[in-house]
Amino acid sequence: MTASTPLAAESIASVVQACPSVARLSSGRDGTAVTYGPGASVVGVRFTDRGVEVHVVTIWGIAPIDAAAEVRETLRPRVNGRAIHVVIEDIDSPPRAYETTTVGSSPS
Repeated sequence: MTASTPLAAESIASVVQACPSVARLSSGRDGTAVTYGPGASVVGVRFTDRGVEVHVVTIWGIAPIDAAAEVRETLRPRVNGRAIHVVIEDIDSPPRAYETTTVGSSPS
């Protein structure tokens, strides 16, 4: 995948969302981590001259460095050698005492 298009961004976003340590994608602190296209935008993926940026919120209980490594390894075969920059924007809230959460799922 070499194109910096909304379709490429959607594909990347889908792969990242499937990572067990990712709760959701984020548009970033300043709202610019978005790929825009005709009639659609993809939050959490931005193409730069340095590579691909992916902005995520991780699930509770996973070390941010481990989440970033998981995202990088998952994306590596899909970005044709581009650098992958993972930005951990936040960590999801811990589950409430009456909820149970397993790795790879988010509390409701």
